[in-house]
Amino acid sequence: MAGTTDPQPPGRGKLVALTVILTTLFWTVVWGGFTLARGRPQQIAFAVQPPPATATPAPTSTPTPTTEPTATTSPSATAAPSVTAAARAGVVVLETGEEDNAPAASGSDRIPASTDEITGAVPTNSAASTLININTASAVDLETLPGIGPKTAEAIIAYRDANGPFATIEAITEVKGIGPATLEKLRALITVN
Repeated sequence: MAGTTDPQPPGRGKLVALTVILTTLFWTVVWGGFTLARGRPQQIAFAVQPPPATATPAPTSTPTPTTEPTATTSPSATAAPSVTAAARAGVVVLETGEEDNAPAASGSDRIPASTDEITGAVPTNSAASTLININTASAVDLETLPGIGPKTAEAIIAYRDANGPFATIEAITEVKGIGPATLEKLRALITVN
């Protein structure tokens, strides 16, 4: 039989097509990977430098308290201490005995008239300082004392109502919430007379 060709085994055409597709896919991946690797940016090493140093302004001197004679004393008499400050806007200097009734301006400084005002100490020789009688004081009056809040003020009044007036200043330590440390803060501020 001349002119007849051998028949191909079944599935051979599919195998050739699959081989062509896989070969094409393989070379596409290889070529694409090579192209991507070539086009990648190179890593550059660098170091972060700190900012340059800036000049720090020189410190300024602080005004010191001075002793100056007052108008009511002679220069030979011992003068009352006063606070001297650099003149600048917003600074209020109060002399001893003056009251600060001016409203506080935003950002203003206020220089206290005495060291008692700075430390929170209560002047003992001042006519303005009055002792609070813990046997007759209201809750509002008691709350002005250091370490006494609304609950403790109510506890003092409740104890006083239940047990009668305090006989001594030290008896206030019987009230819950008032111990020896609070008593020492209150001792110069309260009375039972």
